[in-house]
Amino acid sequence: MADATALLREFAAASKPVRLDAKADALVFGAARVPRSTKTAYKSRKGKGDFYTVGTLWFLLENLSVSYTEYLKQCQRQKIASVSFIDRQDVIDYFTGKKDTSAYIDASAAASPATKEHAAPVEALPSAVPPATTSGKVTSTVTEKETSGVGAEERVSAPDAVGPAAKKRRAAGDAEAGDGGRERNDELTSALMAKERAFLTRTSCQQSTKVRFSDVLGMMKNAERAIQQERDEDLKRKSDAMREKSRHDRFAQENTVLPPTLTQNERDDMLQLGIDTTGSFLQQSSVVAELQRAHERDTKRMQQSKSEPKRSATVARESISALKGKAKPIILVPSTCRPSDLITIANVKVLLDEGKFVAPDPRQRVRGRGVRLTVSYDLDDGGKATFEITTPESLRDNEWPRVVAIFAQGPLWQFKKWPEDFRDPVAIFSRARGFHLHYEDAKVDENIRKWDIKRLSVARHTRHLDTTTKNHFWRELVSFLRRARKDVEL
Repeated sequence: MADATALLREFAAASKPVRLDAKADALVFGAARVPRSTKTAYKSRKGKGDFYTVGTLWFLLENLSVSYTEYLKQCQRQKIASVSFIDRQDVIDYFTGKKDTSAYIDASAAASPATKEHAAPVEALPSAVPPATTSGKVTSTVTEKETSGVGAEERVSAPDAVGPAAKKRRAAGDAEAGDGGRERNDELTSALMAKERAFLTRTSCQQSTKVRFSDVLGMMKNAERAIQQERDEDLKRKSDAMREKSRHDRFAQENTVLPPTLTQNERDDMLQLGIDTTGSFLQQSSVVAELQRAHERDTKRMQQSKSEPKRSATVARESISALKGKAKPIILVPSTCRPSDLITIANVKVLLDEGKFVAPDPRQRVRGRGVRLTVSYDLDDGGKATFEITTPESLRDNEWPRVVAIFAQGPLWQFKKWPEDFRDPVAIFSRARGFHLHYEDAKVDENIRKWDIKRLSVARHTRHLDTTTKNHFWRELVSFLRRARKDVEL
């Protein structure tokens, strides 16, 4: 052990090259070869751990130019034990000759017989010369132990019969006895395992000769068939009940037919020709009366728009100050719903008022014309702000300045039929705060990324996070109104 320590320190201090013999897994110090697993006299962890091997210390001294982190990575790649960070500086100073001694060199262990289990012999090459050492005392002690026989060994160990060296020798003896017992146990275990026969393996335990999975699949299909049959019977029972209820009551049957939604041209043609498309004497008077009132309202609105100059949204905005405390700010939602749109007039109030997102049903046609909802929000100062929710088709010209929030879909055709002052996205979202609701894992439209719009995301299946989306909406809207819309009183 001492020879390997002295050789490594001599070559490192003098910057002499140390060659690695990978085939023999040994280090070549000039004319001497030392196995890399040979333990040195340097104890790890500030003298409290095991002895470092000569290969571990040599690899550290070979990588002084790299950082400690890079050194650890190289140790992992080379599968070499690393020198602890707390020992690194002391190892470098001692083996490079910056200091003559180290408190973690265990000279007594190097001089005791117990070190024979740690140290490997230093082999000389064919043309070898005796390796030089820097500590003559340690070299002479080892030489005396190797050449003096049993009597000399007893003379060395006698003074330390009760000291640390004696304890180490006893521990080494116990370790040797333990290794011998372990070897005997390994031989006995190998003999027993050679006679064993595996009756149950990982593959055989999963095989069964009594139970067939085809039976399980048949049971599942029977259960599914029973459930479907029960659903069909329930549907048939409801259909028979509805048919029985409306079979003999013609007027009740006619009440179930809703008036169709007609355009203005269809209303005009129907009134001019006197044709009642409903085909019901029960509802004839009410339907015709409703159509006549709608026609009168449309005619009156057209006459007013022709006789009066058209008011732009910019001019109408000046009248908003007179409506403070009376007119409610307006939140616009799209009137049409595509499969990718998540916000409609049907689910917006539940989201903004209760913090619950209900996915729209693509099979259900939503008609938002004429629908106006009201939602309130509690402000931080204790007050309450009330907003009106509707669609663009339901707004009159003088109501557009009251728009403070818009849920955008992405395509430009959303603003096609809006007033001229509200067709440019830049102008729109400078007067009203834009929002876009989307699933958190869905792709967002390119226009939404370019416009000044606050994106609100919801999860597809996790509903307890909807409250967070609601709070983000209200905080963003209130902040925008206090910053950019001084004409709106909260």
